[in-house]
Amino acid sequence: MPKRNFYITKSGTIKRKHNTVWFENEKIKKAIPLNNIDSIYCLGQVSINSKLLTYLTQNKIIMHFFNYYGYYSGTYFPRKSLVSGSLVVKQVEHYKDKDKRLFIAGEIVKSTLKNLIRILKHYRKHKKKHIPYNDLEEIISKIPTNLFCFIITGSYTENKQTKKSDIDIVILCKDNTKEIYAELSHACEMNIPKIHLYVFTEEEFKQMLVDKKPNYGKEIVKNSLILTGSEIYLRIIMEAIEHGFNG
Repeated sequence: MPKRNFYITKSGTIKRKHNTVWFENEKIKKAIPLNNIDSIYCLGQVSINSKLLTYLTQNKIIMHFFNYYGYYSGTYFPRKSLVSGSLVVKQVEHYKDKDKRLFIAGEIVKSTLKNLIRILKHYRKHKKKHIPYNDLEEIISKIPTNLFCFIITGSYTENKQTKKSDIDIVILCKDNTKEIYAELSHACEMNIPKIHLYVFTEEEFKQMLVDKKPNYGKEIVKNSLILTGSEIYLRIIMEAIEHGFNG
């Protein structure tokens, strides 16, 4: 049986108890089955200790960490993966070579897109089966960044669409909204059903929520399905609440 990646998207504590690794917080307690896991991705804020790291080393499990904003922070490699300094030397060589560095960056982006498409397939299999996931997979694969929030809004989120309904999607990103819109707009226009595309920066979306007047941002909050980037979305909501947004 091929090993898989295990994603932790919530904040909490990861610890070893006897020969089992547990993730727990105030609401949940869940065992992590290490026997069929290759790597653990910590997307939430987690606490660990040396006892856990020792056990991960014994089981040859790699653990990746991402910060509050979703950016990659670092990786814990089991000791046997770094027996000599040859790997470090190779890393330096690749960093100094621009072509090799860009190739690695491209591979990271491709892997991220594969994971996003895997999430879409999960939704298609278990939830919201009326949503045209194949169309959305194509759109996501064209997004020229790997840090974004992808939202469906409008009639499709409540399964109230008709044959004439368009799909409304919203992309939230740090910047480069014009570049993203230009890259996706033609595919959205040509898609059947037609896709209405909205691209906002995180700051623009937050300001819409803070604004006292009714606007599209507030409508998105009331009626939306977050396909990916939920941590980005929740962070914006929390920041807006701190500045007076009350839903």
